[in-house]
Amino acid sequence: MTKKILLISYHFPPQNIIAAFRPYSFAQHLGKHHLEVTVVTHMWDQKNSKGLLEDAPTNPPYLVEEQDGYRVIRVKRTPQFMQSTHRFFNAAPPVRKAITYRMNARGHFHIHTYNSYRSIKSFLWEHLTTTTYDLVLTSFAPFYSARIAYEVHEKFGIPYVVDFRDMHDNRLAADDFVPAPKEKKYIALTEKYLQQWLSKALFIVSTSSVWANALAQRLHVKAHRITNGYELPLFEGIEKQPQQHFTIAHIGTLYEKQDLRPFIGGVQQFIQQHPEHRMKVSFIGLKPNNRDYILSLFEAAGLMDCFEASDRVPREEALQLLKNADVLFYPAWTTTRGTYSGKIFEYLATRNNILIAPNDKDVIEELMATTRAGVVANSAEEVAQQLGTWYAQWQAGQLHYEGIDEQITYYSREHQAQLLASLINNALT
Repeated sequence: MTKKILLISYHFPPQNIIAAFRPYSFAQHLGKHHLEVTVVTHMWDQKNSKGLLEDAPTNPPYLVEEQDGYRVIRVKRTPQFMQSTHRFFNAAPPVRKAITYRMNARGHFHIHTYNSYRSIKSFLWEHLTTTTYDLVLTSFAPFYSARIAYEVHEKFGIPYVVDFRDMHDNRLAADDFVPAPKEKKYIALTEKYLQQWLSKALFIVSTSSVWANALAQRLHVKAHRITNGYELPLFEGIEKQPQQHFTIAHIGTLYEKQDLRPFIGGVQQFIQQHPEHRMKVSFIGLKPNNRDYILSLFEAAGLMDCFEASDRVPREEALQLLKNADVLFYPAWTTTRGTYSGKIFEYLATRNNILIAPNDKDVIEELMATTRAGVVANSAEEVAQQLGTWYAQWQAGQLHYEGIDEQITYYSREHQAQLLASLINNALT
């Protein structure tokens, strides 16, 4: 028997950010498993991350779209006094801080989403008086998702599941994290509310087992892992184009806390060992605020002859560049636990060799071990040695790849949605 699912998500396509792709995959794929999905979100376009308030109809203040296999209801975000006041006092920190404290005390911790919370809630209170659902699934920032799901349950008695995606504070997954006294009070307050809002949840999901386990322990709730993933259809029909250089590519944003020293040092050693090399290192899709920083690192290392960088490119072009690369580079996070990057799953989809440097000794190491799609390196010497091995194979026209298709397919968004559907169907049985 088909169950009706109400999926509430702040982000959703056509908004072109990774936070929109996760709920989109749920909407696309849950329907294949006896779940009829209706999405409630906002009016977005690809270029306007703030929503299209000015284009929203006035009566009714929402739009309904019938998509292939699911329905989308787009709700106008109506400005709210408290959020507008908080923004107005940007130049008056004491007043802004007082408003923040007041909002936090009332359980509103992401003040920039208060307009959304009030607008969605107002719509739901009307919508749910005439439309019934078997389950509410919320997917966004933890405070927003947990609160609105709980309040719907209290008002209308609908069972609910919360997709945390990230933790409420990812640092809490680390065994050695010790918050400052002020932070400790804030964390205690947020977890007091979260425990209340999740007290009647069927379960929650998060994107890594480390985070799911930490959330279960801290918030006293059943938690499961549903990772991010890749959309297989995006890669179908993309053929690898021959390149004149042995190409190492990184696609997407980099952050200063990601340690590039082992990789840069390894490239230096490789070039010293192969002075007549035909290698190119390409960093694509860098944001302007970190592009100069990355360029400065490679310039200081004397690697500008083999290095190129670019701003963001259209998604279709980025996927082709991923496919064309011989090696895909990813510097794993070593300062936090449980952290995947959305790009690592698209790396898997290309069936290209992946170089992880440095190693996180955590979820990325486990991912490489189970899929055998790449190699982890902890030092410049290990990076240089692995690049030398792959380069020799490339020169011989036989670049080896040992990825296990079955394990890689496990991390497709379609399969992860299937796992979520199984959890939901079992919980509703």
